[in-house]
Amino acid sequence: MGAGPVGSHLAKEFALRDYRVLVLEKGEVGRPLKGTGHVSVDIFDHVPKDDDFVEKEIRGGVFHNRFGSYSFRRDEVTSYVLDRPKFDRSLFQRAKESGVEEVREGFVNCKHKRGKVIVETEEGTYETKILAGCDGPTSDVRVSAEFEKPGLFLHGIFTKQIEVGPIEQDYVEVFLDASKDFFGWKVPRTESFEYGLAVELGGDSRKALEEFADEENFHIADIHSGLIPILPPEKTTKGRVFLCGDAAGQVKPFSGGGLIYGLTAAEIAAEKIDPDDATTLSKYEAKWREELGDEIKFGNRIRKFYKLPFFLRAPFLWAGKRMSKNAHMDRPSTLLR
Repeated sequence: MGAGPVGSHLAKEFALRDYRVLVLEKGEVGRPLKGTGHVSVDIFDHVPKDDDFVEKEIRGGVFHNRFGSYSFRRDEVTSYVLDRPKFDRSLFQRAKESGVEEVREGFVNCKHKRGKVIVETEEGTYETKILAGCDGPTSDVRVSAEFEKPGLFLHGIFTKQIEVGPIEQDYVEVFLDASKDFFGWKVPRTESFEYGLAVELGGDSRKALEEFADEENFHIADIHSGLIPILPPEKTTKGRVFLCGDAAGQVKPFSGGGLIYGLTAAEIAAEKIDPDDATTLSKYEAKWREELGDEIKFGNRIRKFYKLPFFLRAPFLWAGKRMSKNAHMDRPSTLLR
């Protein structure tokens, strides 16, 4: 269920193991735009690189605190900015080329019945051995199967400012005073800058973006937004149903990015789950938590740092700058090495 990048990748991984896979997706793949697509170089450990969806190579970053800025830079590429709609469509196309079948119907409900899962859609009923919920932060599968929700939701909101001529900037900027709950960002793209921020769900994200625009002097054009699930629920498997990606809260709490963690979890699911044996879902649960659980917990501690007063953030930023050569943007625990 769900043809986002994690759902497409998971479907392809299972299809390559000679399982019949159906992807249920009612909407247009890659739309609406909900994410920035700023990812580490490790993204291409999971999917092939394609210059068609790589917009920018990033070699550094600047953290803006109230009365000072802290920057780092490397000679090599540290991350990429992706065109998310193109990236999403590319992964979906790879899934179909691997034999995955596409079903353009809206999910309604699911229930267990005699060793199967019955999936009801707006147009019919399907029977499957295993149901994967890869349908995003508000996951209908998660609701239908009565899983707990992730521990916290942020609301991310962003806009793009078109520039005249190509963008030469090859570093991202983080604004720690743009949001009382998280941070604001400025990300260079091919011909535009993306400005955005996130607040805890229930906060006034539009007002925060307008104040950010006044402070940094950018124009708010088309607005894109999406929920960011922080902290996975206690269980992501139940019977013959499992959650993966944003639906499972497999997201970096300190950045809001979910691509690397979601793709990693999808690969673990395909490796550990045998659709003929429902007990193997517990192996997926155990393995993805072993691989990502501590990083999520540590990343959540970093997220809480954003809420500190600016004068308390400064020493941590100074220390972080000194340690940045050893840090990995997907593994926050590397700051301690």
